[in-house]
Amino acid sequence: MIIVRPIIAKIIALVARGVHRFRRKPSANGIVAVATSLSVCNRAFYAALYFYPALIAIHAISAGLLYYAFPYVIVLGSLISNAIHLSGAVPESNEMAVIEYIRGLFSKPRNVCLILGHWILNAYAIVSLTELTKPALHVPLLALTPVPFLFYLGTMRFTNPEHVKMHIPRIQR
Repeated sequence: MIIVRPIIAKIIALVARGVHRFRRKPSANGIVAVATSLSVCNRAFYAALYFYPALIAIHAISAGLLYYAFPYVIVLGSLISNAIHLSGAVPESNEMAVIEYIRGLFSKPRNVCLILGHWILNAYAIVSLTELTKPALHVPLLALTPVPFLFYLGTMRFTNPEHVKMHIPRIQR
């Protein structure tokens, strides 16, 4: 195939340019038709003919890696999205009780949909990771779906940005 590709590229280039003239050249086996301007082939045709098999191999390898890494990507995406969403719904003051913060989150339908969406993604990731091969062991793991939300609620009072800024020394230039 590597030997045939340059010939195919030259023929494609000639047909694309409208070169249909052939001259007859005598050979040992008889007369062979040869295109008059074989040197007008563009280098892009060579690049494309060598690039596509490499692209197919890269695509096949990447698709396989993505197939096996997909549950982990879902878990990371859900955790990052959950943290961004919950940090965007910052309480008015750091002294605000967690119960009031939860009421504020669940009072808006948008927040409820996002939180439930994160829980569904977490549940899907758990199911795809375990494949439920042992249901007696793996189904109780689905109770872990709200853990990132509960972890954020439990640690949000320790993450006051003003508190962090006070303890970071300023760099003097």
